Amino acid sequence: MIVSCSNDVNSYNEIKKFGEYLDDIMTNVEFSSDRKMIVAFNNKITTIWDIQSGKLIKALFYNDYIMDVKILSNDQKILVATSTALKTIKSQQCGAVQFSTNGLNIVRYLDNTIELLDLISQTKVKKKDNSFESTKLKYFLSEQTILMCCKDNIIRLWDIKLGMKIQGFEGHSERIKGFDISSDGNIIVSFSDDKTIPLWKVI
Repeated sequence: MIVSCSNDVNSYNEIKKFGEYLDDIMTNVEFSSDRKMIVAFNNKITTIWDIQSGKLIKALFYNDYIMDVKILSNDQKILVATSTALKTIKSQQCGAVQFSTNGLNIVRYLDNTIELLDLISQTKVKKKDNSFESTKLKYFLSEQTILMCCKDNIIRLWDIKLGMKIQGFEGHSERIKGFDISSDGNIIVSFSDDKTIPLWKVI
């Protein structure tokens, strides 16, 4: 099952629509970890939907520009990154960042380096030099592995503890805008400016 923000489905079967009455166009969407909810957001509003009923659970409005939204693994809290900082972890410019499922760690890409940061102590847990410029990061099922979306339009699966690439996924001809992982970890779905949504098999 795939969830997307597009309104121009021309293949596969559309199961359900959420928020047809909303005036705002959503630009990002993802499942909760238990696959019971979806969270969709644009630059000013975050909406949470119940998948079974299709009903809106909550809408959160912000004056600041919303950069990213993540649902924690217990599904009781959401993390919202906005343009105004409540707390600064590091001061350098960061290319991509992702919370861990428990919300206690961050993996980030900075200056050709992948870093793991402990949010409590604000210390680096792991650092790995990397030659591919990353635009998006996502934890895999195990927090030892991450998916990395790169500017060369290739998705890479990395073991961040061992510091080695596990698998690469090539095929997009234009900028990759996002990706997600199936609940069993066997399939990766991505979408791109080339107007394709391919499914990738994890070996």
